[in-house]
Amino acid sequence: MSSLSKKIVLLGNFHVGKTSLINRFVSNRFFADYHTTLGVKIQKKVVQLSDNISINMIIWDIAGGQLKYKVPISYYLGSSALIYVIDATRPEQMDQAKMELDSLKKKYKDAAFVLVANKADLLSDNEKGLMQSQFDEINFFTSAKTGKNVELMFQYVAEQIYATA
Repeated sequence: MSSLSKKIVLLGNFHVGKTSLINRFVSNRFFADYHTTLGVKIQKKVVQLSDNISINMIIWDIAGGQLKYKVPISYYLGSSALIYVIDATRPEQMDQAKMELDSLKKKYKDAAFVLVANKADLLSDNEKGLMQSQFDEINFFTSAKTGKNVELMFQYVAEQIYATA
């Protein structure tokens, strides 16, 4: 059996649901009360890609805020994937997300990049469709509250990591 340990970083503004996505993925739990992440919090979960291949995800939950002002560059070093999370109910975050992702892609060429619009349970299908047509960079619409697409998104990240390993 082949097992790889890989660092995954979740980043984005405050209140977008990074911690909630990780909690849903790692322990299948959702907590409605909000607690700001200070610095970084690390959790782990193994993703099985096949009978003989697994990815041990070491997931870094980074405090929210504009990256150029808040996040030490060392937090990204050694990352196999960067998951940028926006709040689906605040599409105005897309401009900042695009700018920061473009900058990160230049610095971390070997990492997989995923853009996630969380809190999608608060949007209608029409609103999601409109947002997707305006911002085709969005890889997943997720809901940490309901769990929709959370496992699928992390499975996709694991597959992207394995494909480039």
